[in-house]
Amino acid sequence: WGQHFSRENKRSMETLSSRPVEARADGTNTNARDVCCRACGSKILAKTVGVEATHEFLLPSKHAASEVEGEVLSEAWLVTDIMEFFNVGVTRPFGAAAALGADVRLLTCADCPDGQAEPIGVRVDATRHYVYHARVAYRT
Repeated sequence: WGQHFSRENKRSMETLSSRPVEARADGTNTNARDVCCRACGSKILAKTVGVEATHEFLLPSKHAASEVEGEVLSEAWLVTDIMEFFNVGVTRPFGAAAALGADVRLLTCADCPDGQAEPIGVRVDATRHYVYHARVAYRT
């Protein structure tokens, strides 16, 4: 179901130091380019779907031995409807929050081979999905 890009198209992706934003009439900012997996190039989110947001979270790396290893990220795209994603996997409830009854889940690229997908974001609840800028690339 995911949209794969050829090698040539993958070369047209880039990781940017600042988010490519587009201002909306309501004063919010949205993603001005397609958001893609930085590992495999699959399209994760179409342009203008994510809304610029801040949500601090300790996101583990794909090789983290525990939930306390990773990087604290805060700059993200907020997506309120899971159906807006092109290609995303959602884990089971995650870590200590799950033990307390919270429904926090990690978001990954669904096209990356098993064990290769790095978490790209977090699902806080059914209407708050954060995709972190530092974990994705953008199609130019």
